[in-house]
Amino acid sequence: MFDFAAYNLHGEMQALEVAGKPAFLRDMHGNIVSLCNDGNFYCNITTFDHSKKYVRDLWLNSLKNATQIGHVGGIFADHGWATNVGRPNPDGTSTLCNGAGKLRSCWNFTAAFAKEFNEGHRWALNASQDMLAKLPTKGPTINGPYSQWGHHACDFDTLREEATNHVEHAVVEYSKGGCLNAGETREKATSCMAAFMMWMRPGMYFSCVDPHESRTGGLPPFYDEWNKPLGPATGPAKQSGGTWTRSFQHPGQAKRTVVTYTPDGEGGSGAINWADGPAGPPHYWPGQPHPKPLPPAPPAPASCGKVMSGYTANGDDPDLGSKKLDSVAACCALCESKEGCVRWAYHVADGDKRGCHMHSKNSKLNPKAGVYAGTLHAN
Repeated sequence: MFDFAAYNLHGEMQALEVAGKPAFLRDMHGNIVSLCNDGNFYCNITTFDHSKKYVRDLWLNSLKNATQIGHVGGIFADHGWATNVGRPNPDGTSTLCNGAGKLRSCWNFTAAFAKEFNEGHRWALNASQDMLAKLPTKGPTINGPYSQWGHHACDFDTLREEATNHVEHAVVEYSKGGCLNAGETREKATSCMAAFMMWMRPGMYFSCVDPHESRTGGLPPFYDEWNKPLGPATGPAKQSGGTWTRSFQHPGQAKRTVVTYTPDGEGGSGAINWADGPAGPPHYWPGQPHPKPLPPAPPAPASCGKVMSGYTANGDDPDLGSKKLDSVAACCALCESKEGCVRWAYHVADGDKRGCHMHSKNSKLNPKAGVYAGTLHAN
């Protein structure tokens, strides 16, 4: 969708314009549309008028040329299928808005043009995937229309279900949970990676997206694990008792990397025995604050269930309410007194100022920095 100025393709788009062949997307009044990338980061990016065949051909030829020399193997098509020109208005026009706050801009299009553009855009995406699938690398189209984006990398049960049912995707980004965010321990981050490695297969990758760093434009820490030689899996994950095990063999190493994971219904715990020795500490960029892990879970009555450090409860929007309290025990007691409350989450970081949130049976525990959570023992 984005015609970045750094693209060689952008120069060819400009050449079409000079030759009298409109190439940039324009609204119904002839104004060139400028989009914002990643919300408000850049708001001066032109885009392709996919309603015109010569623009679609230019894109496909550029993609073909880029993949011929072997340095480019695929495209990152997140949101590609959902990208349309505008939403219908009562008067028959369509509106496309982009950005937020003072940077927000909107453009109107005729209904006929919107239909033509959207069909052309989807045709170009399908044609791109078809071209890439015929390459020796088999693509890939990362986060394309048939992939799923944003799975939680620590979600052992979901990963296992997909692997067991042989769910096939385009390349899938597991972008949540891969960071050692503020309030999290290194052991928890390792468990998250172990859960992913137990079921990962070709067409999946594990990334680190730190919400705080993304908002501030900074970089997440660089983990020594990214440098570890891994190699292909020696086979599928195997279960013995309550623990799962999977190993990987790199052709340049005599030893194997062995991954273990023990699910317990409340997050589980995992370990990675790297073939070349333990991973070193994360590398923090200059001026980047080091994360401060939560202290061990504070004492709470047995009826509170297992107190999980670095976890929250969600998935039952709206929850059953919240209140500012002074302790985990008080938060648990509030949940016990609330009809329908099954899980509680006590926030001590991220500016929540010790907020206790109550959740129903429809909720689920998921990793989140700066939070203690648990399921009442009776449930």
